[in-house]
Amino acid sequence: MRKNPYLLPLVLLIVTALACSLPLAGAPPTATIEPPTAAPTPTVPLQEASATPTSQPTSAQPSPTVPPEPTRAPATTSQPDVSYEGISFSYDPSLASGVKPSTVAAVSGNDIPPWEIAPTTYTFEFTGYRLVGTFHQPHIWIYPVDEFARLSDFAQEQVDQLKLLLQQQPADPGDIPFLPIWNAAQMMQAKVRYLDFQSGSGVRFLTMYGQAAAPVNNYSLFYCFQGLTADGRYYISAVLPTSHPSLPNDLSGFSADDYNKIAEDFPNYITGAEKQLSNQPDESFTPSLALLDALVQSLNIAR
Repeated sequence: MRKNPYLLPLVLLIVTALACSLPLAGAPPTATIEPPTAAPTPTVPLQEASATPTSQPTSAQPSPTVPPEPTRAPATTSQPDVSYEGISFSYDPSLASGVKPSTVAAVSGNDIPPWEIAPTTYTFEFTGYRLVGTFHQPHIWIYPVDEFARLSDFAQEQVDQLKLLLQQQPADPGDIPFLPIWNAAQMMQAKVRYLDFQSGSGVRFLTMYGQAAAPVNNYSLFYCFQGLTADGRYYISAVLPTSHPSLPNDLSGFSADDYNKIAEDFPNYITGAEKQLSNQPDESFTPSLALLDALVQSLNIAR
């Protein structure tokens, strides 16, 4: 990915600017922040010296773990099907033991923090997911575009930018539009691929979000899909944690010097990380990116 040498200051400036409308949960960590003090867990560093991306450091991060494959009756060969409110998809049974769909009422108002503003949302939460102990919980969100745009100018901008991205489909898109609204910055984009699903199209990529430079790690890495239905009525967002054996499990093994070295040459650091991850086979991730692609491609929104 192309990275502007002034990306990190720009990212921090954007996050700071967003503080006026998207207040941070606490003061943003700086490049010289003390790393987590929990006992370090064994980690496997990236093979390239400059290859490792970013996330929010926390003081007590559980390492992501991969539970044993669940025992399943051999009688069925079909994938689990989910159907709710005119939205349907299928997924490989190794990905999760189940899905909890729900409808979340719209949230808006003058006293509501901008990052909590949302339209009526159809949400699908995965239970018994293949990875546990990750920062992000596996979800798919479906947003009505017009309603979200009425509630949030930022959401309208993201929709417009995604439409343009899907029309042009650049191989090296840089920052990729994203909803929901988070009070953190997108730090990287690896394994970028444009995908069609049953009722529209979108883009998938691996990413991490953060408020300052920090090492890439499996605790915060996730597979992201951002898409639109062909009629433009619905915005699809999927956040599905994934991990790779070349990455450290969390931030516990990094010193203050490690953080400072990353911050000093952050654009090149991120470029190396994106290249390193993008060169890995889809099947080498857990869960496999091919299985996550198949889930996304099965989405059908008939509302």
